[in-house]
Amino acid sequence: MTKQDETPQTDFSQLHFLVVDDDADSLATIVEYLQSMGAGKITRSRDGAEAIRLLERDPTINFVVSDWDMPLMNGISLLQRVRSHPARAHIPFMIVTSPISHESEKIIVAAESMVDAYLIKPFRGEVLKEKIDKVLSAAVHGPQKEVVVIDDDPDAREMVTEYLSEMGFREIRAVADGKVALDYLSKNASKIGLIISDWEMPEMSGMDLLQACKNAKALAEVPFLMITSQTSLERIKVLQAARASVDQYLLKPFRGDELRSRVETLLERNRVRGEVRQLTLDGLRDLERGYHKPATEKLEAALKLDPEHDLALRGMGDLLSKTKGVESALPYYKKALESNPNSPNGYLRLAAAYEQIGWLDRAIQLLQIGVRQIGFRADLHYSLGRLYNKKGYLPFAKSEFERAIEIQPDHAEARAMLMLIEEELAGKPK
Repeated sequence: MTKQDETPQTDFSQLHFLVVDDDADSLATIVEYLQSMGAGKITRSRDGAEAIRLLERDPTINFVVSDWDMPLMNGISLLQRVRSHPARAHIPFMIVTSPISHESEKIIVAAESMVDAYLIKPFRGEVLKEKIDKVLSAAVHGPQKEVVVIDDDPDAREMVTEYLSEMGFREIRAVADGKVALDYLSKNASKIGLIISDWEMPEMSGMDLLQACKNAKALAEVPFLMITSQTSLERIKVLQAARASVDQYLLKPFRGDELRSRVETLLERNRVRGEVRQLTLDGLRDLERGYHKPATEKLEAALKLDPEHDLALRGMGDLLSKTKGVESALPYYKKALESNPNSPNGYLRLAAAYEQIGWLDRAIQLLQIGVRQIGFRADLHYSLGRLYNKKGYLPFAKSEFERAIEIQPDHAEARAMLMLIEEELAGKPK
């Protein structure tokens, strides 16, 4: 008997799968594979919106397999809806996607950390000027070099070109297509001082153009300003959150044994994760009530099962901070961040600990890393702005509060802080 034969087999008869795919052939293939594995029940859906209704009506569904690209609501949005509901948050969720879709996600999430600045539509001329000044202040390029503006909307191209002319830029090339722009940029890299591109364009999107520019040695250091909409920013935020929430990706085309292997792995991981999460939540509840001994026992048990569980690590850090002082909590906060570098809570908690000790510079450096790593998180920008303000770096604080408001327009604390800083800056002698 081989070791594989000794491995306990998953009891698929206990599983109620929800399979979501707008492609009839793909849906039928997944259902056929699951039936051959002995799935207890299979519910079919042709789009994410219908899938939500099915989940709401049938609480026995305990595993979701969803395509990425679908009408009405795609698989990523469905994932976010599932994870945001307390009763369904821990259902195993597998995304079935094509290599093209998977690459698109990676490009979008990676590109947001490459771009030098974002400009959110609609914008005023002075906002564009501030963004360009900020970008060029960190580069050797200036108005003496050529600016290339890429946008498929002729009115938008004309408006940006007009603003640039008023700022003193003389060499401005406006292009309507990303592919044409990339060809021109590649052939004229030495004379380009700034690239301004819209996000949503046919043929080649602004994100794809950014990726291509940053991968080209001659263009990698040229400042790149992306013009986008709040809707596009929300798309990035959803993808960022989805990266941390999806349990498995399965790339098309796939075989039945590959689907089975993914399901079994996911179920085992979910079993352990569920136990760890429950122990952690119970421990945190005890901690809130001041029951330190049972909190310690539960958090230690959680970390014994999964030594890299970031929530349990932060919980143990909180416990030690209350019982032994914040310095004793630092190793746990650091390990939590190492375990999940995509968690904004990891950066915020460790930065708060540094601030409490008095290590403001270290807290600022950490949040700067967090902003680069995660990007579109208003809470990270707000916290970084607050620390800049505490250090007296008012222009830097102002910039971070503005970025927080761009990402989350209803961020009341950032607006209040921005107003105070603007009043203080206006009152300072020139």
